[in-house]
Amino acid sequence: MHGVFLDRGSLDLGDLDLSALAAALERFDSHAATARTEVAARIAGHEVVIVNKVVLDAETIAGAAALQLVC
Repeated sequence: MHGVFLDRGSLDLGDLDLSALAAALERFDSHAATARTEVAARIAGHEVVIVNKVVLDAETIAGAAALQLVC
């Protein structure tokens, strides 16, 4: 299972430990920030998407064939 954190920088003040999450996933990508124009490309092929401030609209979600979970 592949996961991606689109806006880690909105939550991480240097004290966020994502090692358990990364260990639980076959692949884990983490981005400090994601521009609206980058969202579709960054979630493509990922089953798990973690967001805080990034907007996932209906069109983006519909286009993400692998998507199973948004946190």
